[in-house]
Order: sequence, then C-alpha cells, then structure tokens
Amino acid sequence: MDVPKGYITERIGGGHGESLLKITYQDSSFLYITNFENTPNYNHIRKDGYYEKLMSQYKGDTLLLQGIDSVGYYWKNLSFGRLSVGYKNVSTKNKRVYDQVINSFRKKRKP
Repeated sequence: MDVPKGYITERIGGGHGESLLKITYQDSSFLYITNFENTPNYNHIRKDGYYEKLMSQYKGDTLLLQGIDSVGYYWKNLSFGRLSVGYKNVSTKNKRVYDQVINSFRKKRKP
C-alpha cells in the first residue's frame, strides 16, 4: 500500500495467528490490515446488515463494504478471503486519498 506520511502504527496479535496492523493519523482517521474476523469496522458492518455478506466472503471471494457513520465520517472494508484492508473515521476531504491507498493494496501470493 502507498501510505501517506505522518502516522503512528500499532500491531495487535491474537491467540490463533490473527493480527492487525493499524495506521493512525492525528485526526483519528486510520487504515488497517487484518485477518481478524471482526475488523475495526465490525459495528458498521453488523449495523448495516452486511454481516452475512462478510461471512460469505470466507469462501475466498473479494468483498467491498463501505458507508458513512452517524457523524458523517467514511468507512470502508475490502476483504480478500480472510484478509481485510480498510479505513475508518475519514473526512470527506480525505476520502479520495484513503480510497487511493486502499486501491494501491496488493496481496502477495505465497511462492
């Protein structure tokens, strides 16, 4: 991913090989890459009725879910099988930049 500068990274690991890389900016917006079942956008996905669609993606399909939260910030979750990339708390003025970052993501295949 081509990530803009000025961020803080946080890594979180789970007990079964799950991990989350969170890239946070001063305005509280953030990008993430995770293989956790419940992504940082889990509540939006669940509230908007996308949960069944998210669960169906474990068959290996690519699935894009996105929306606007109750205070007007954008969120997006792009899943490739069990891997998800996305963003949360993104303002209208920064949405284009964050979309470009998500679009620049390339999943490496194992040799």
